[in-house]
Amino acid sequence: MTHMTPTLKVSRTEFQRALKLLRKHATPHATEEAVMSFAEGMLTISVTGMEAALAAEGEWPGEARVSAGVLLRLSSVLPAGDPVALSVRDGRLYIGVTGFTCVWQEKTWRPVFLPANPTLKDVLRLRDEAFPAEIEAAGLKGVVEDAERKRDDLIMKAAAILQPLEVTETDLAEVVLQSILR
Repeated sequence: MTHMTPTLKVSRTEFQRALKLLRKHATPHATEEAVMSFAEGMLTISVTGMEAALAAEGEWPGEARVSAGVLLRLSSVLPAGDPVALSVRDGRLYIGVTGFTCVWQEKTWRPVFLPANPTLKDVLRLRDEAFPAEIEAAGLKGVVEDAERKRDDLIMKAAAILQPLEVTETDLAEVVLQSILR
């Protein structure tokens, strides 16, 4: 069976504009990924609940997930030439001839979204609303794991404060879970 190499061509100016827009309005966590998908002639780049779309030509039957920070920094150093070629080969996203580690996934999962500037509760709610593979496919696995660590730290600190009242971490975890599910 022959595997097609996902390849798109985009306007250098439009790609640069999309990356600058996301860089200005999205503030990705260090572990967050940008998700690049293609449908109906449009390349969509999603980061932290923000999206930018631009016209593109080619074949891209899935999603490429790359470091959001690395991708957004490219706005000022795109390769020369117009149009700019994007392709995925051997676990790398190539923009022109420059390659970056990426995860390619055939489109099989329903999309998972967070609002722009999500609250801790918004992020924690994802575990109840989506399957782990869907969260990972959306590039949000690291964001959710960071939120869970923060939640656990907050519960531990609150339990220490409430220890004279014999309120335990388990008691607080149940209250927090109920609050998240509302």
